[in-house]
Amino acid sequence: MNVLCGHFMGVAGRNYAVYQLISTLMSLLIYFPASLLAKHFSRNRRANLCVLVPFLMFNPMVVQNVTYSWTKLLAAFYVLAGVYFYLRGWHENKHSWTLMAFTSLSAGIVTHYSAGPYTLFLAIHYLLVVLPSRKARWAELSAIGLVALFVLGTWFGYSISSYGRGTVTSTTSYFEAAEFTAGQNVAKIAANIGDSVVPHLIRGVGVQGFGPGLFWGPIRDAAFKLYQFNLLFGLGSLGSILLVFGLLSMRKESRRERSPERAFWPLFAFFCLVVGIAVQGERYDLGLTHITLQPLVLIGITFLAGRFGDWPIGVRWLAWSGLVIDLLFGIALHFGFQCLTFGAHRAIPGRWGITSRDLLVGSVWANWELKQKQGLIYLGDFLLPYAWAVESLAFGVSVAALAFLARQASNRLAAVDGSGQAAWKAEPQSPGVRKIRSRKRSRRT
Repeated sequence: MNVLCGHFMGVAGRNYAVYQLISTLMSLLIYFPASLLAKHFSRNRRANLCVLVPFLMFNPMVVQNVTYSWTKLLAAFYVLAGVYFYLRGWHENKHSWTLMAFTSLSAGIVTHYSAGPYTLFLAIHYLLVVLPSRKARWAELSAIGLVALFVLGTWFGYSISSYGRGTVTSTTSYFEAAEFTAGQNVAKIAANIGDSVVPHLIRGVGVQGFGPGLFWGPIRDAAFKLYQFNLLFGLGSLGSILLVFGLLSMRKESRRERSPERAFWPLFAFFCLVVGIAVQGERYDLGLTHITLQPLVLIGITFLAGRFGDWPIGVRWLAWSGLVIDLLFGIALHFGFQCLTFGAHRAIPGRWGITSRDLLVGSVWANWELKQKQGLIYLGDFLLPYAWAVESLAFGVSVAALAFLARQASNRLAAVDGSGQAAWKAEPQSPGVRKIRSRKRSRRT
């Protein structure tokens, strides 16, 4: 990603605002493999892919990382694409899709090491489950190995020849873990897993209390930490509840259909959770979801979006309500704080009763000092005179997306059942309407 950004900046300019824009556009690529997975998760592959848009744009973890100039979301793009290609190659028994899968996963590792656990799981699954059933297994395995070696060699070959052991030993995963014994590392991993699942508010860690001039600041800080560091809230305020409902519904279907993915996804989630946390060298008591578990969260979001049209109306409205909560507390409030002026000596109070003390909750001073030391001008600094236009556009797009999702949530056409026949909700109908719908159902059958 850094190489690609460098090429674009060579044309568009070398200032930081250009880098922010390029990074954001590249991070938005996650929509494309996410849409493929959403369709895969839906019943009979009939997902409305437009539903995925509000599920992504109203998820605080996604929005924060799209606007945060880093390489993790592009790595997630390669991971999600690799997972989809792998599933297709597995089910269709085609080595070309499998080759594309490991090519994409290799590119993900070059982009950010968070792709490593997902690649490792799929490699193990491929060797144990998929490869034995392939006819030209050794030719296929050799092709995958050569392509992966070529992609990975573009970075690791250069780095090892230039820096030697420093390619590995300079990473935080190595030198921080090296400070602990084997037992201490196991205890650290277990503690990090627990902290990534149990919200920090329950554990009383990193909680800013209310007080004189402190109200919106603690709320914004608590919401940010929940959405970024906690695995359950990474799916949204109600995402984990919806995920449980979706999995229970999917389990009933898999019992009838004997789906080969019935054991795949639980093992995939467990392995990537444990290994994704284990590769972290640090002990971080707020949770580590934002580092290597973002692809796992994104797969969960695509699952929710893909199953949305199959849920009862009440559950769909529950999902809609959760996205509204996430929009208000995880996105609008946070970006409202970011738009307030912050000077070298004081914070200027903003609207809705936000005080200077509210604005100083969190990592404000550290971020401000970094910006000043590097002499950076953000994209938002250029857009400040046009803030009213940006806010109006964001408000209009949000309202339109929520209205669209509300329309989908209130759709009276129930989920498509296993036979492919649409089942209508019981409602008062004239004899003519019932006759026409009966003919349509007969044609579909």
